[in-house]
Amino acid sequence: MIEVKNIVGYDQSFIDLDSTELGTAFFYLVLFKCENSSFRVVWESPIPSHGGFNYITLLKWDYNSTKYIKVNFHYAQGIGNISYNYFLINGLEKSPHLLMTYEGINFKRTIVNVNGDRYPDYYEHIYYDDGTNIIHGDSIPFVWNQKDSVYQNLLNKKHTRPY
Repeated sequence: MIEVKNIVGYDQSFIDLDSTELGTAFFYLVLFKCENSSFRVVWESPIPSHGGFNYITLLKWDYNSTKYIKVNFHYAQGIGNISYNYFLINGLEKSPHLLMTYEGINFKRTIVNVNGDRYPDYYEHIYYDDGTNIIHGDSIPFVWNQKDSVYQNLLNKKHTRPY
């Protein structure tokens, strides 16, 4: 068993570096439905981080009011945070669509709608960090390619990400 104090909070975000002593905790987002006085699993989705849990909240995407569940983790190595955003594209009872965002002192990924469809896209922001200055250089759009189930860079189609 993993104790809560070992996976929740800023200091615990280092568990991703070495979790051999404590074991590895895996977080899941699970929807249960109560039918005839018993619970059944409607869907289950793994959460890719396992240390540094910060908070979970239900939000609404400004673009089209799609609800999504944001699960936020501290990321001490990068001095920032990582969020796993589970978009309820087809309603609550269908498996959610995962989009990861993050923000730190010299890295950032933000939710946008680039191509006008119902799936969220993102901008990957490029920063130049010479040790004394951090300068925002550019942002590259990635859009959801439903056929291949990956996010695809609009400037280089071979550059893809799963979430």
